Amino acid sequence: MKRIFITCFASFIIVIISCKKDDGINSDNASKRTLLINKKWQIQSNISIDSMNRETDLFTGLEAYQKDDYTLYNADSTYEINDNFILQSDSISKIIDSGTWLLSDDNSTLLRHSDMFQHDYEPVVIKQLSSTALITESYFPSDHSTIRTSYVSVP
Repeated sequence: MKRIFITCFASFIIVIISCKKDDGINSDNASKRTLLINKKWQIQSNISIDSMNRETDLFTGLEAYQKDDYTLYNADSTYEINDNFILQSDSISKIIDSGTWLLSDDNSTLLRHSDMFQHDYEPVVIKQLSSTALITESYFPSDHSTIRTSYVSVP
């Protein structure tokens, strides 16, 4: 009987020791958040892909002041899209848009809500993320197109 009690007690201690606190943030989410936040993400390419897989370069059609804009994702789950060095001529503020962001439960999708324009953006699938590069895709069901955007982190 004593031997059974000691075995059960030892098993109980092992189970307690091996359990760790679940803080609700898995390591993949934490590392993606870490890679994403506090960096100026500037567009390097913007490609529209239609339902027949034809690609159209949207980046070359942007004005110079739009090409150097950047998005900043903050640790408090807010974001800003800002004018950078080349400003839009009639702009009152460097902030083009701002709101909140979060990663989906499976850490593959970035969700944003614009506080300035009071709407949700289409979900953005993160295709690649490193400390210096971000590639995303957004699907638009209305015309069955996808926008693939590549960003680099700039100082």
